Amino acid sequence: MKNKKNKKLLYISLFSAIIILILSGCPNTSFNGPILDGPRNIIIDVDNRVFNSQDAANEWEKGLGLDKITFTVNLEGGSGNVEQEMLPTDIDSTYNFTQVSIPIEGKLLSINAVGSHGTDTFTAMINDESIFDDYAGWEVFANVLKFKLGFQISDDIANSYLAFSICPRGGNSVVLKYDSGVTAPADQQTDWGGTALSSKQIAIEPVFNENPTGLTFDVYTLVVDKNLRDLYFGPLNPDKDGGYYQHHPWKEIWEYNEITKTGLQIGNKIYRLKKYNTDPLSAVEPMGDGVGYNSYLIDLTAETTDPVGKYLLIALILTYEGLSIPTKTDIIEIK
Repeated sequence: MKNKKNKKLLYISLFSAIIILILSGCPNTSFNGPILDGPRNIIIDVDNRVFNSQDAANEWEKGLGLDKITFTVNLEGGSGNVEQEMLPTDIDSTYNFTQVSIPIEGKLLSINAVGSHGTDTFTAMINDESIFDDYAGWEVFANVLKFKLGFQISDDIANSYLAFSICPRGGNSVVLKYDSGVTAPADQQTDWGGTALSSKQIAIEPVFNENPTGLTFDVYTLVVDKNLRDLYFGPLNPDKDGGYYQHHPWKEIWEYNEITKTGLQIGNKIYRLKKYNTDPLSAVEPMGDGVGYNSYLIDLTAETTDPVGKYLLIALILTYEGLSIPTKTDIIEIK
């Protein structure tokens, strides 16, 4: 009996030790700093297409045909819950997303949206970050200031829905257009409006999946000898150019720290990007107010080693009110 009792105690002790180790290894997700509860504005970027007809001719133009959206910001203390409506006539066509600014006071608990179209009703709610987001500067949901209201549309309207997310939006949400080297106007991909590009110059134009007002970004780059995407990620057939590299493969979306600090191992080498710009760049006219275009110039003409024929690793870090998130990492041939 004594041996059985000792074994039982041993198993309990081992089990307890494992639980303690697991718990001690978990990150501390609690936030003990100040919670915003004073007067401020909650910004919601609403996808303009949500008001478009469900029967629009082109798929990319179809919407839910909403007659109105009612937002309810649920608060603890302060002013109490705040409600605000948005109508189709409120659309700001300057960008693809209209910013709705809602004055609040109190601790943010959640935001609800109810959209209506005749007898159809669509709802959305947000009260936490997504597990798929990789934010730096994250504190707590209550301190978030900017959100996006998008939607998903289905052939069966009953399966369509509204969807909230926290801004800024990174990852694959940002499309990076670029022109490398001398580019004829007819071949331009960006809206570059400065002096015509010469060899070793690259114009980039990030297209954001949100309203860019108040959004800034930083550019991180590194010149590399080969197209790492083709070498370490691509066709499964090893007889063709490129191949699927199982150990330390190319990764489209690097983590925030991999872009800004540690670098990322691809194949047998660690690649560390460097910040290209000095001050944060405005998402609207990053070359300066009044220039009239949303492209930004990366100039490699002063490189001591000729970069032509090599490739530029590039990633952006988007920031809004202290909350930052990386875009996907791209690779551009230098011409």
